[in-house]
Amino acid sequence: MTIMVVDDEPEYRVIMRSVLSAEGWDVVLAENGEDALDKLSHEPVDLVISDIYMPVMDGIKFHH
Repeated sequence: MTIMVVDDEPEYRVIMRSVLSAEGWDVVLAENGEDALDKLSHEPVDLVISDIYMPVMDGIKFHH
């Protein structure tokens, strides 16, 4: 399973990658909704964990 973590805080992305990778998941990181959409066009994922309040494209716009 591949999980995408979308958050503008680099520390949070690193923590989430460490925790999820330790459980055996493949992890893709994105820093905002626009970055996530770009990465999703090249790499399918099974689950997205997203922050709501981010610059460029927030989590609400990303999920719509």
